[in-house]
Amino acid sequence: MATSLTTSPVTSPNENRANEPAYLAQTRAWNPTVLPDIKSATLQTALPRLLSHPNIAAKRRISLLADQPGPTVERGGDAGVVRARLDSVDRLIALAAGGNGRFCYLNPRRGALIAVVECLRRLACTGAVPFAISSRLNLANPVTTGESYMLSECLNGLADAAQYFGLPELGSGVSFHDQKAVGSGDLTPSVAVVGQIEQEKHFTRQSVRAAGEKLILLGPAPTELGGSQYLGIIHELNTGDAPQCDLLDAQKLHNALRALIRAGAVRGANAISEGGLLCCVAEMLFATEHTFGAALDLATLQGNRLDALLFGESQNRTIIVVTPDRLGSVLAESHLRGVSAAVIGEVTGQPQLTVRGATDEAVSWSLPELRQGWDDSLAGKLKQFQTTA
Repeated sequence: MATSLTTSPVTSPNENRANEPAYLAQTRAWNPTVLPDIKSATLQTALPRLLSHPNIAAKRRISLLADQPGPTVERGGDAGVVRARLDSVDRLIALAAGGNGRFCYLNPRRGALIAVVECLRRLACTGAVPFAISSRLNLANPVTTGESYMLSECLNGLADAAQYFGLPELGSGVSFHDQKAVGSGDLTPSVAVVGQIEQEKHFTRQSVRAAGEKLILLGPAPTELGGSQYLGIIHELNTGDAPQCDLLDAQKLHNALRALIRAGAVRGANAISEGGLLCCVAEMLFATEHTFGAALDLATLQGNRLDALLFGESQNRTIIVVTPDRLGSVLAESHLRGVSAAVIGEVTGQPQLTVRGATDEAVSWSLPELRQGWDDSLAGKLKQFQTTA
């Protein structure tokens, strides 16, 4: 195998700690108790703000540019899926790409690892089995020890994940930027993972399909706020530590997802990522042409902080949609595979999203209003940019 960015770790965490930038000690020491927890009134306004932010809002306007002659794009999955004819056989190829500059700013090794694991989680949500990775580092020119630390730690994180999951690398590259100082927060590894959906009937989309379906959280309740979009958009902070990311837990979740999909038990699946649990549910409601709502009851999930539960970006969590008759078997199979599973609500025929059990009183939003903000935000930003350019 040719030398690649993910062949082997560059240094151990202890070897590299002496060279880390000074700001990391401050961000790691941050405690969320300095912020007031979310209440009904602030929750009411927080969700629309998050959904309409360009980091979370719909990217459909951009994705439409990809509809050119060639492989057929199959829309609606948590990862991109194309139908391509290879070796005289029609295949469904899934591709997930991403990177999180906020996490890498706070913990470059873990942030790079999370970039890979999130791509794998999104592939699993479509029913795909991964078979290769590609990466590119976009970092500051490593002329100081702090910049060298960022480079080596990102390489370590990519290597940790690629080796654990046995992913060969299709290609890699590095771009160094002299104008960016360490700590700018927008320099990050970009990762792409490609996989295949082995049978067409296993292709699973994000959307809900009918009123009465149950929404299940696979994985524990989210508990971490560090590096979240909620902190950045609502509180204008990027601090704390990047979320924990246990690779064994990730593997268990991915395997459980694919097993449930192959058994025909999952009607929709969406990985919890930017924006957290509440944004994840909203996106599942937006992903269908029909107008549905959801009634969530999160009383059994309450932890130390409601904002972390609703908007935290703890890793290895996914929401799936199942019919009531498959509920018992899905819960049993998940627990058998070492993955916690909890019913958090159901799909309704009313066009509103309602959350109970999180704050003192129920909070509701109009789905058409939430969707309009999510749909139009990026298009409006692009139009504004074109007007001023």
